[in-house]
Amino acid sequence: MQSLSKVWLFCVLLLISSVASANLTIEITRGSDQALPIGVVPFEGSEGLPEDVAQIVQDDLERSGYFDPLERSAMFEQPSQSDDVQFGTWRSLDVRYLVVGKAEQTEGGFQLQFELMDISGQRRMIGETVTVRGNDLRGAAHYISDQIFEEITDIRGAFSTKIAYVTAQGIGDDMQFGLYVADADGRRSEQVLTSDEPIMSPAWSPDGTKLAYVSFETERPAIYIQDVATGQRVQATSFEGINGAPSGRRMAGVSRCRCPKMASLKFILWMSAAAH
Repeated sequence: MQSLSKVWLFCVLLLISSVASANLTIEITRGSDQALPIGVVPFEGSEGLPEDVAQIVQDDLERSGYFDPLERSAMFEQPSQSDDVQFGTWRSLDVRYLVVGKAEQTEGGFQLQFELMDISGQRRMIGETVTVRGNDLRGAAHYISDQIFEEITDIRGAFSTKIAYVTAQGIGDDMQFGLYVADADGRRSEQVLTSDEPIMSPAWSPDGTKLAYVSFETERPAIYIQDVATGQRVQATSFEGINGAPSGRRMAGVSRCRCPKMASLKFILWMSAAAH
């Protein structure tokens, strides 16, 4: 989990979008030379659904750098369940793992079934039925990605986590700063705060429900803690000064915190991932 989180944070830090209204764009320009070949077959019954679940799963796995997905156009067949998988066909395509599944719309949501196959071992590794409430197909797809990633790598997946990031628009006195939260892939971005003054070092609370950040809105640096769902916030502490490390990624200050429960929060990096 730790190593995967570092990959996410490094990539997101380099590629923050300057367009506040758009989704954060995260682009991986180079993966591991040892990336595992995997096929993610389009889910049966997914035509016409609001989201392409299999594509989201494929993108998650590819973005991690651990996997090298097979292009859909190269697939000779598209099975939807383990009983229909022709192992020889996929071996000829140098696929080591295969994901198959089905999608069905139900009253009040959707039902997704997925299975992970070990092609070289000719066996079913895991399978699960996921119930989706409302239209949260993206969240369900990230969950499936987490299960697949952990089963193969023995590392906890981070695709269902959230990220927080800061944008800056304008020049000089017209600069506007925004604090946003989004899925780990940069999609479903939501603005948490906008300010005429700089916002720095957002960090999640351990339960993933609150964000702590440094704001200069009172003309002095101060730490605020904000409930992401409700928008309510409190000023936790203020500093006469903040000391930055040479890398610019850490800040340290000494003050009395008004919120003991949050005193253990570490304000490290300009963004962080949280189990959510």
